[in-house]
Amino acid sequence: MLVAHPVVLYMLVERYESLCTRPAGEDDDETRRRHREDLGTALCAATGTPTVEAALHVARRLLPGTGGEPGEPGEPPGS
Repeated sequence: MLVAHPVVLYMLVERYESLCTRPAGEDDDETRRRHREDLGTALCAATGTPTVEAALHVARRLLPGTGGEPGEPGEPPGS
């Protein structure tokens, strides 16, 4: 199975989690929903999983230093 480069995977996780935790009102709800869906689709494709939850789980297992806990992405690979 092909897996995304660790830096790309890290960036996808960071962007997805950042978007999910950003306070309401900073973006239009429709824009936020669309971006979250796009990032979720990219995460699923990058990890070969059918759901965002599974993609995040796989990504955390693949990335060194992520801690495996939601909201604790750790340091980007190679930093």
